[in-house]
Amino acid sequence: MENKEIVQLDIVTVFLESKVEQELYLHLPKEFGLANNGNVILNSNRIELEVSVTVRLNRSFYGLKQAGHNWDNILESYFTKEMCIRACKFEAGMYTTPSRATIIAWVNNILLIGSVEEVESVHSAIELSFTIKDLGNIKSFLSMLVERDRGRRNIYLSPRVYLNKVLKRFWIDKCIGYTTPMDVKAKLHSKREGQEVTDKVQYQEAVRSRA
Repeated sequence: MENKEIVQLDIVTVFLESKVEQELYLHLPKEFGLANNGNVILNSNRIELEVSVTVRLNRSFYGLKQAGHNWDNILESYFTKEMCIRACKFEAGMYTTPSRATIIAWVNNILLIGSVEEVESVHSAIELSFTIKDLGNIKSFLSMLVERDRGRRNIYLSPRVYLNKVLKRFWIDKCIGYTTPMDVKAKLHSKREGQEVTDKVQYQEAVRSRA
């Protein structure tokens, strides 16, 4: 197995790179108004205006449902058409260059895998169209710590930091451990009058964080 370089890039303001294909409008808060020249301005006095301003979105932003899809289209189009890179048929976000270097893309996170020359070439090509931050050799990816023993050609992945963060966020780090998923003596019952209900959103976030 070749001992290739693995370099990580971060594409800055990734969603703002993609235009909105759909016709979408946004109601701005009452503190925003229109200047005499038609530009949208923020009222410095923080006074709510009687007339609300509605604008049409030209570019994506964080939180927009179409943002991820629009960005994927922009990135894949650039890789396949401008850089002549082949997209993987079986895994989304994976690409192979003619020189056999590999690119893995997950939203704004980019991994370049190949020789020093291949990585530098792809790095320069991406930098021509996108504002990027070079994070150097891979240390973490998608909340996973990555450690390389290049002498033995081993790669170690660890979710330790992410799991500790989740445990502290939901106050589980100080809980007493059990060998079973739940107390075998617990008896479930429907909600009783005056009983506080568990926060639904927080419960869903806790369950989702384990995925």
